[in-house]
Amino acid sequence: MNFWHMQLHRNDTKEIPPEKVRKILIETSYIGLGDWDKGKAQIDQFKDELKVGDIVAIRSGKKPIALVAVIGEPEYSISPNEDLDWFSHRREVKILDFYKNEYGFQISKALGTLTKCANLDKETSKTIISWYEKIKEGICMEKAVELLKYKHQIILQGPPGTGKTRLAKLIATELTKPISVGNPINIIDDFIKKFDLNDEPVKGKREKAQKLLTQFYERFPIDKIKDMTLEEYCVGKGDRDNFCWWIERGLKSLGYYFPGTSRSYCIYWKKETEDYSKHGFIRDIEDNEEAMKKLASLIDEVIKTKNPQKAKAFLGDSLLLKLLNTYYPDEFFPINSEKMIDNALKIFSIDYKGLDVFQKNKKLNEIFVEKKNQFKSQVNNLEFGYFIWEKFNLKEGEDIDDGQGIVAKGEYHLIQFHPAYTYEDFVRGIVATTTENNDIAYNVENKILAEFVQKAIDNPNGYYVLIIDEINRANLPAVFGELIYALEYRAEPVTSIYEYEGEQDISLPKNLYIIGTMNTADRSVGHIDYALRRRFGFFDVLPDETVIKNEKAKILYEKVSELFTQDFLSPDFKENDVKIGHSYFILRNENDENELKMKLDYEIKPILKEYLKDGILLERAKDKIEKLNV
Repeated sequence: MNFWHMQLHRNDTKEIPPEKVRKILIETSYIGLGDWDKGKAQIDQFKDELKVGDIVAIRSGKKPIALVAVIGEPEYSISPNEDLDWFSHRREVKILDFYKNEYGFQISKALGTLTKCANLDKETSKTIISWYEKIKEGICMEKAVELLKYKHQIILQGPPGTGKTRLAKLIATELTKPISVGNPINIIDDFIKKFDLNDEPVKGKREKAQKLLTQFYERFPIDKIKDMTLEEYCVGKGDRDNFCWWIERGLKSLGYYFPGTSRSYCIYWKKETEDYSKHGFIRDIEDNEEAMKKLASLIDEVIKTKNPQKAKAFLGDSLLLKLLNTYYPDEFFPINSEKMIDNALKIFSIDYKGLDVFQKNKKLNEIFVEKKNQFKSQVNNLEFGYFIWEKFNLKEGEDIDDGQGIVAKGEYHLIQFHPAYTYEDFVRGIVATTTENNDIAYNVENKILAEFVQKAIDNPNGYYVLIIDEINRANLPAVFGELIYALEYRAEPVTSIYEYEGEQDISLPKNLYIIGTMNTADRSVGHIDYALRRRFGFFDVLPDETVIKNEKAKILYEKVSELFTQDFLSPDFKENDVKIGHSYFILRNENDENELKMKLDYEIKPILKEYLKDGILLERAKDKIEKLNV
């Protein structure tokens, strides 16, 4: 590949206007070559030297126009159109990029029609080549991002030293940049206006919610709350029909409440002691039945009066809100976390200073009622609540810009697989911990993937990218387990082998992306089976000599490349799978010859000798490797 600079002109006094060059390039994808003599193009002196694949920087007058790649052989014709006769002797090209001021492309003196970069002044030549490298990297990244968004998970594959991990980081950085989501009020108003109660998914969810509430009301009617027994109230014995289980798990889809510890319920069955464990205001009541009566009486008063103020000193705010929005779903909003309520109110630009959590909750419900009445909608506050907590980051809060609305930020995380990596390291696993009594307890914990999944779920507007370096070094079917299905069917729950916080299902959200890197030369690790292969897109990252700056490094690269021809490469291997990449030849200091020598002695020759041992290179390559020098 050669780089060229092309100066377009009609004659010595008249230049082609840049806008016309741009227009012709877009409409025809051709450039013209040669000098002009009364409207006829002379035979191009470079017709044999300018090759398909060469890169040409086009300039008209003092203004750079575009960077193009030659994709067609020479053509000769005389156009009757005066506007187009400048490319009568022409080559078909592909437009790589139109000039931007950031490239700082300056040429101080006039040049001929076509000049090799090698014959230009050093600074101009360097600028043109750097322009191409930047564009090429952008095109490569653009293709990879396009594939990633389509498949949701890709593997960057190639031989060692081709920059797979670097490209993965660039892609992840690009994808997780802050993006404008839009005005939140417009998004919410649009949802309410388009809400249709006759949609089958809406009807199904509403029927399911009503069925759950009916079951709960039948099991725990308001007039029976004060008479609840220990068995009816307490968690800890493993049954799924007690009051606390319903509040925490059974009615989770109607407003999430998680206590953090069973102590929040004031009394629960403790398996270790096989007795009831009492806390808070009933801790010192010796008789368990008497303690339960006092607790039931307090809960009864909260529910019947709809006033939680007296109970605030004894029960948590979130638990009290869960009780109120369960028994009075039209009056209390189905969000129980004060932080999430605050973040929801911020979306509506509501000043909530001076309000307690219950007043804030009612304020949020008032906003819902106003919106519902404004658009004469049939949406209920649960459906409205689902929309805002699925659409916005209520857990951490949204960044809201006056000009752009919500600005969402993503995140990326890099891990590296190895042969000992397991499902328990990656998804969920059992961890031994010490209790307050110094006993050993075994608890299920979410690991790297499950934790990252939760971050993506909590922030639906941001992109989350997990980079798995050396992905094929682990036993992938064992590491991914049931998530092989979830990779393809996003947002659909699959059953994990471990139950975490009462939930066994796990799903991968649509805003989670996975980038793996794979060294195609490494035959010592397991292959990727067909089930996983079908779910990943594979993107080749191959050696690229154009990014090597140092001239001696380029020469060394060419010498090493000769080892991967049929004369020295084993027929069992393909060049693109094993040829060492350009990273081995890129120097921190472009002119540091000593650094290149160190790379040759301590990086390049060792891997080539390893290739000899592994049978990738034939024995006849040994002498050639030994003779490599700078």
